[in-house]
Amino acid sequence: MCATGQRTELGRIGKSLTSIAVEASPLRDEIARLTRQLALLGVGLCLLLALLYWLLRDSWLDALLAGITLAMGILPQEFPVIMIVFLALGARRIASHRC
Repeated sequence: MCATGQRTELGRIGKSLTSIAVEASPLRDEIARLTRQLALLGVGLCLLLALLYWLLRDSWLDALLAGITLAMGILPQEFPVIMIVFLALGARRIASHRC
């Protein structure tokens, strides 16, 4: 008898793997927390800049644009790349100790 798809042994293994719940790792939780903190810091600085600009220059539109400009400049778009580089450097350091 020939079996195909989910009727094969590999198919049954694949089907059983779909029921496994994936838990977030501590590193993933830490990166998410750091990202939230950076985002809150960026939003806070942008609001502070917009408020100061509005109070000093009395132009709410220019203040809003200055706040948006700072938000675009302060939040790093390369953050995932930076994290990958740091993790790779850490792995290299661990490998050099041959532990």
